[in-house]
Amino acid sequence: MNTDLKSAIKAEALDFGNDILEQFSEYDLHPHILKREHRPCATVDLSLVVGTEHGDYAGKMWQELLGSPLGESGALKRLRGVLLEMRSNPEYYTSYEPKEHWSFCCVNGKIYVSEGMHRTVFARYLLWCNGLSPHVHGVGLTTLTLRSVEGLRKC
Repeated sequence: MNTDLKSAIKAEALDFGNDILEQFSEYDLHPHILKREHRPCATVDLSLVVGTEHGDYAGKMWQELLGSPLGESGALKRLRGVLLEMRSNPEYYTSYEPKEHWSFCCVNGKIYVSEGMHRTVFARYLLWCNGLSPHVHGVGLTTLTLRSVEGLRKC
């Protein structure tokens, strides 16, 4: 697996790099939640991630989080450490093993990062740069059904 994201990103035009992450708050939706279903070991399609609960990263583009060139003045904190971890164990992102402290929330078919923003960003780029499926396995997924919305898409 190619873990040299810097070269891979330079060579390819990202189809999601300019997408801006929306702010999300499950707390704000609380009065509208009809049903809350949590699966601790689910599969999530990272191409459906449109936002985050982390206030420091909402409103930013995917490419802003990594920085340009890669790792230079990116918005993500602890960037270098995560890059080193990714290079030492890239199979982590394709394995089915349960992953602690990495979770998502699904509302109306849209996925939001609840926990694990760094891993989400790196997995999205790593999988894309290697032409792999954008699915990560073994992560937490909470699906919210809202009472004020009809015809919700299932995650």
